[in-house]
Amino acid sequence: MSLGTRSDTMTIIARILTAAIKPCLQHKIIEKCSLSTTQWQKYRTILIKAQLLEAQPATNKVYFLPSKTLYQTTEKGKTFLKKYAELLTMLEIIS
Repeated sequence: MSLGTRSDTMTIIARILTAAIKPCLQHKIIEKCSLSTTQWQKYRTILIKAQLLEAQPATNKVYFLPSKTLYQTTEKGKTFLKKYAELLTMLEIIS
């Protein structure tokens, strides 16, 4: 499945993971990252399979919405964000 250029893909992944540092509903991620529903569905599938993002039912006291799903960045996803930031810093130094 082609998602676009490598740099665009990495940037979108980083935006999604940043948006989901705290649990949130998908419409918040779509809004914060300026994604279409189709784009979100593609990236969500990839990120969950890669264990960078997790999905959980919205059943806690703050989000009691049994038919909704909360998305949150995993520890592996947070590690990705740190390494991605380091890479961007390295590239800024070079250019």
